[in-house]
Amino acid sequence: NIQAADNFDGTTLNRSNWLPQTSFAMGTQAAHACYADNPANVSVSGGALNLTLRKVSTPVSCSFGGLSGPTSYVSGGVMTYHLFSQQYGRFEARIKNTATTFPGLHEAFWLWPDDRYTDTTQWPASGEIDIAEFYSTYSSLAIPFLHYGYGMPASPGLNTAWNCTAQRG
Repeated sequence: NIQAADNFDGTTLNRSNWLPQTSFAMGTQAAHACYADNPANVSVSGGALNLTLRKVSTPVSCSFGGLSGPTSYVSGGVMTYHLFSQQYGRFEARIKNTATTFPGLHEAFWLWPDDRYTDTTQWPASGEIDIAEFYSTYSSLAIPFLHYGYGMPASPGLNTAWNCTAQRG
């Protein structure tokens, strides 16, 4: 079972708690990042989980949703899918994101439904809570989103957003 808290006080990622993303991409078609399970992208040190976006000299290819093809960016991401979920309670994280103005890049801290919602084709009816999304185009903002659909599939999914100024440390 996953621990209720992970303070990242070791030197390696606790893979009993976290699964590195490898089949995911974020951004826009013009500038997307492929996720990689690589210590240069996912590491633990000094009581922090470090997820790094980096430019690579040889482009890599990945495909996710509407994103596909070669890119010069790889990124780190982790998830708890099939390791931990909860129906009630809270999630808490301290997040420090380095602002970049390179167009198209996008990172997020978000919650996705677990296996209690087996039909993911009905997204966003099953919901998604984006606690903070970071877009390079709006580098001074941390944007929360609540994706949901009432009466799906008959009605389209709805999105709500409130812009919050990001705190830079």
